Amino acid sequence: MLIEPYYRGELIRNPGFDEWVNGRPSFWEGRNFVPVSRASIGEWVLRLGQDPERPAEVYQDLTVAPGTFLELRFCGRVAVAGSRLRAAVIWLDRNRKTVGSGLDLAVALSGGYGYRQYLAVSSACPGAAVQARISFQIFARGQFDLDYVSVVAR
Repeated sequence: MLIEPYYRGELIRNPGFDEWVNGRPSFWEGRNFVPVSRASIGEWVLRLGQDPERPAEVYQDLTVAPGTFLELRFCGRVAVAGSRLRAAVIWLDRNRKTVGSGLDLAVALSGGYGYRQYLAVSSACPGAAVQARISFQIFARGQFDLDYVSVVAR
């Protein structure tokens, strides 16, 4: 008998970055970002790279079960031409140590300035992992406006 994985629904909290407390988006961690009011969905956008000359990151840790695949969708736009964004799913153990990479997506942004939709599916969650870190990073220079992040377990 074949049993398909069950659908668990949306896992991300505050997916549109519309909730902020003390200059930080609720349920998200990171550095070098700022809210911007030019959203394609909702009211706010998270701009990675408040200081475009420094690295930037925002992430959220989610509880996952072994064998789970994660469907990552996000909406965003380049704020500074030539910016490079990394979207990743990183598997973590009980001590929040990395036990593998489920997805490593490089987005090079040199074209237009409109919002774009992105979709990727992770590899299966390994047995040693209990969490997935959903991470967006700019390693060098640049700015990226991240508007809506969705993660669904499959």
